[in-house]
Amino acid sequence: KEGSGDDLRQVDLSYNKIYVLDYSALVPLAHEKNFPLELKLDFNEIKEVRESHNVHHLHFEILSMKNNKLSSFTCPDVKIETLHLDNNHLETISMDNCSVDYMVITSNNLKWLHFHSDLKGLIASKNNIKSFIVNEPSSLYHMEMTENEDISHIFPTLKTLSQLLHLNLSNSFIGVLPENAFSQMTNLKYLHLKSCGIQIIPIEAFSSNTNLLTLDLSENA
Repeated sequence: KEGSGDDLRQVDLSYNKIYVLDYSALVPLAHEKNFPLELKLDFNEIKEVRESHNVHHLHFEILSMKNNKLSSFTCPDVKIETLHLDNNHLETISMDNCSVDYMVITSNNLKWLHFHSDLKGLIASKNNIKSFIVNEPSSLYHMEMTENEDISHIFPTLKTLSQLLHLNLSNSFIGVLPENAFSQMTNLKYLHLKSCGIQIIPIEAFSSNTNLLTLDLSENA
């Protein structure tokens, strides 16, 4: 009804003691005109996100759950433009059902990732990621995976991300660059490989990256 929150765009529930998130409880916040909602749930005690049904019409411009106690996260069938899950205890994350454009998952305990092809931006620094899968064709154009210990095993998937414009792997161990690591990234403009323990660079390592504007290989001695 008119006057019942039809113009609501932002809801901030940060710094409370919320323990469980049930998306079905958020259905009343959905707009008939599909206006996106900004919802902040930072600095709570959230340990569980319950599986919810019939919430596909929910559309979040920003969904932020930074600094909670999540060990796993399953995304329901909703639309999320930007998702923040920084500083939790995440070990697993499932994005099988929802559409997310941009995701920030820094400072967790993640070792493995699987994302939909519509993901455009990923910041996954300060984890322990050993491998990841992105459904093809990938839309990912911005990726940061800094401070992730040994990431030498991610290159079979990484090299398929042909739409990347910005890639930052600094302060994550690589050792030896695979010969064709970046050969499919012909649009790449910014590549940061600072302090990656790189000992060997194949002579043709960057021959396909003719659009590069920045190449940082500092502190690899």
